[in-house]
Amino acid sequence: MREFKCNRCGVCCKHVADVEEAEFLDRGDGVCKYYDDNLKKCYTEYMSRRFIEKFIYIAFAAAGLITTIAITVSDFVFGYDTMFIKYGGIIACAVYSLYTAVKGKVKLPFVTFALCFTLLADYFLLVKNDGYIYGASAFIVAQSFYLARIYFEKGKLPVVSVAVRVAAFSALCIAMFIARLIEPLTAAVAFYACMIVGNAVESFSLCKLGVRYIVFAVGLCLFIGCDVCVGIYNLSSFIDVGLTARAAETFVFLSWTFYLPSQVMIAL
Repeated sequence: MREFKCNRCGVCCKHVADVEEAEFLDRGDGVCKYYDDNLKKCYTEYMSRRFIEKFIYIAFAAAGLITTIAITVSDFVFGYDTMFIKYGGIIACAVYSLYTAVKGKVKLPFVTFALCFTLLADYFLLVKNDGYIYGASAFIVAQSFYLARIYFEKGKLPVVSVAVRVAAFSALCIAMFIARLIEPLTAAVAFYACMIVGNAVESFSLCKLGVRYIVFAVGLCLFIGCDVCVGIYNLSSFIDVGLTARAAETFVFLSWTFYLPSQVMIAL
């Protein structure tokens, strides 16, 4: 797709109702609410708001990067307890997503709902460090909202996708039953794994729609990177994978190098 060269003729401004991403600008007659019919250009107020919105976008992304670096250095070098900083970062992602939803930048706030359940999951898994089944269940709900977002953008129902995920989950349950590892928590984790891998793969089908969808897809991939690190750590407590206690703990620290950037990119 070739890049559109805007010459500020005003034609697009008079037909925002025909563009899904710009419907929130419709003043009621299909024309952008910031368009000046006499001057044939946008109000200065709108241009100022656009600058502020871009600044907030960049500031949020930069804050996520700085926080990730601070957490990584604190964990690996100084060994400080960064739990509240980590949870604060996830809260910031949910708040930013809520801000974009209130501003009308998204038609349905799937990501905002997902990040709210991510907050709930991290409350159990990070803050309380207890109630793991509740945390895993909340993550499943979050992934369900990401699935809804993907297929809302595609404009169809995820019938085949859900069937494939259920089949994969069933196969994992059979394998865990044979290995005598089946229990509510491991079953929940298995279903979550099917959901996040499926979402990450299918999210790339949206990349042709724009940069923010590419960022969303990369965010889900980083999310998987975090889960792999956590999985290695937890697996070491079940079977001998050749890791020392210190090496296993390193994977927990490393998980946040993936996790916080993933949530920032998903929120963007």
